[in-house]
Amino acid sequence: RERFVHGLLARARRARGDEQGARVALRAEEQASQTTWVDPWAAEVRRRTAGVSAAMKRANELLLAGDARGALGVLEPVQARVPENLAVVQLAIKAALEADALEQAARWIAEARARFAQQFKLELYAGELALARRDFAGAKRALEASLALNPSFGPTLALLGEVEMQLGELAAAEAAFARALEQDVADLRTRILLGQARIQLGRFAPAIELLRRTCEEFPDSAVPRAHLAEALARAGESEAARAALAEAEKIDPDFGYLVKVRALLE
Repeated sequence: RERFVHGLLARARRARGDEQGARVALRAEEQASQTTWVDPWAAEVRRRTAGVSAAMKRANELLLAGDARGALGVLEPVQARVPENLAVVQLAIKAALEADALEQAARWIAEARARFAQQFKLELYAGELALARRDFAGAKRALEASLALNPSFGPTLALLGEVEMQLGELAAAEAAFARALEQDVADLRTRILLGQARIQLGRFAPAIELLRRTCEEFPDSAVPRAHLAEALARAGESEAARAALAEAEKIDPDFGYLVKVRALLE
């Protein structure tokens, strides 16, 4: 979780000419949440900080570390103390959703909607809640309401694409994912889902192009290679598909999606 170490590693790899390794280290630096304090007095002060801003900072660190329950525990008393603070309320809802505390999230969303009008993130979280409950029609309504308030927010577009795929609206899903990428949503999941939407639409050439770029951007992941192998196989490029499959197997032979691709090639 040390940002500084990942940054140094990126510089070292780049100095050795390893550009792909440098990109991996830089992505890790972006996700890292911790910088160690060298001054022991500063570290002691930081450990004992209190108040809204300190709680939010701590909760954010826990969310980045994957501890949504811990973040929720930090935020619950703060949210109860300052329900008029929109930033706290939104972070508490986000933590509740990630912790799968859906009833709590639903209660906070309803209270926040009554207190704060026309907030696109509240509608986004309402969409996330509906999706978690597999209410796809309700999720789409909430996400469209969020986009009406903020049409260019990438995470909303990406989530709308997921909902539309669940509803079987593949062309709309492809458009939503493509718009999300235009808004700098560059995570692996969104790229793979866009590739899958194109594969299911029979648009193999743009799917292959996208997935090849994704393999370059995520050289340490078997996921884009497996999906690239599927796209190539469905496009009739069997030899290229087998080569992509072999690359995926080298990285992670236990990746479950490989079973589907092997069967497709057979």
